[in-house]
Amino acid sequence: MNSASSRIDIAPISPISSKRFYKTKSFKAIRSVWFVFRVFLEFSSLHGFIHITARRRHPIEHTVWCVAVAMAIWGATTLSLQTWKRFQENPTVVSMERNYKDWNTSFPSIAVCPNAKYNEETLKNAVNNSMFSNIKDKEGFKKFLVELSNVTFGHFDELTFDFKELHPRHYLKAIVLSKYPFTYRVSNSNPEHYNVMDLNSFISELGICYSYNSDSTYYNNPSYWESNSWHNLGHFPVFQSSPLDGDIFAQLRNMNAGYQMFVYGPSEFPDIALSKLDSYNQSYKTLDLTALSIVSSEATEKLNIQQRKCRLQHESNLLTSPVYSYNLCRMECRMRECFRLCNCVPYFYRPVGQYPVCGFKGMQCLQKHTERLTKLLDPATGKRLQCPCLPLCHDVNYFIDTDNTMKWTLGTNLKLGLIKYPRFRLKREVLFGQTDLLVSIGGSAGLFLGCSLLSFAEIFYFFTIRLILFLRRGMKLGTN
Repeated sequence: MNSASSRIDIAPISPISSKRFYKTKSFKAIRSVWFVFRVFLEFSSLHGFIHITARRRHPIEHTVWCVAVAMAIWGATTLSLQTWKRFQENPTVVSMERNYKDWNTSFPSIAVCPNAKYNEETLKNAVNNSMFSNIKDKEGFKKFLVELSNVTFGHFDELTFDFKELHPRHYLKAIVLSKYPFTYRVSNSNPEHYNVMDLNSFISELGICYSYNSDSTYYNNPSYWESNSWHNLGHFPVFQSSPLDGDIFAQLRNMNAGYQMFVYGPSEFPDIALSKLDSYNQSYKTLDLTALSIVSSEATEKLNIQQRKCRLQHESNLLTSPVYSYNLCRMECRMRECFRLCNCVPYFYRPVGQYPVCGFKGMQCLQKHTERLTKLLDPATGKRLQCPCLPLCHDVNYFIDTDNTMKWTLGTNLKLGLIKYPRFRLKREVLFGQTDLLVSIGGSAGLFLGCSLLSFAEIFYFFTIRLILFLRRGMKLGTN
């Protein structure tokens, strides 16, 4: 067997000739795109582009102009992105207004939390309620309710024993059934609302409290929770007045218990971290208040939440409430932190499926983290816990001018008044809007590239309509 017969001959693969490639549709499409691009550079109104494709120029000239145009595009892009970032992150400004005679100032909301949590009759009714008919140790149940009614942040250790016959998910119902029969009379200085606006009972971090002139506490009313409703019911009527109305006040008279109270804006909600005032039974407390309002313009409300950095009341992202407030958001942060630390939450938060209610062991665990939970601070480092809560876009802050308390034999009374109307208020307005954004980006493009709005239309035209027509023409020529 000779070497010639053992050699395997492989037929060479013929490459596509250059003449055949130049006649393909792909080449014609590339040529059309390049032709359109070159025509764009030659006739564009963008400064500097014409020098890149100019004929009979030295390569150094082409290089210099390519670098110059690239730097101009980089400068225009950098400034435009900074302008866009400013529009997205900081388009508003808080300014001061002084035309106070044109305003209506909201009267403050108050929350009254009676020091008396129960009496013998309500305890007896709760213990004998048909809902708890399966409980055999009635005396133990009664003693447990007495201790449970005083449980709150910093006082979880007042629960001294575990009453296992009552499941933690029924704690709230037992507290509501055994609540103290709080009595009072309410009135204010406005003839249209005299003896009309009543107190609303709600569940707070101090147990059962009663609010006046509030637009948010109804959503923590026990009956609202029992109805399993999550609907926003709109705005409730609140007490407002102007400097032309003179001093305004409200009174709670003939209350049958001492109390702790909070003062806050009508759209806010009291939480455990707010400053509270105490008053004993058979006392007369008078409070004189001043107010500072912050409002947002209509243009500000049209921005998204990240831009204006505040929320409207109906823009709730909360798991436990269909309305939003800063304090409700902090309460939800506190609830989540309770669950993270102890795998349960106190009974006075709205029941949510994934958050079981704390029993005896859970409350012992919560007591160990009182400072962390109350202040939402890490006691070891002093840093705030991550709690992405934004303020309300429309809110009022109240400051106590005078606080007097004296003994009073005719029941427990409270009188609070707004004696000094604010002479200025803060207003959140749009400083850098969509028009400013357009002008700023256009100015940057004009400064670096000498272009205008028609120049951008020109770019769109060349690389859409013009390019499609050239490609179609090239395809037709290729079929001939």
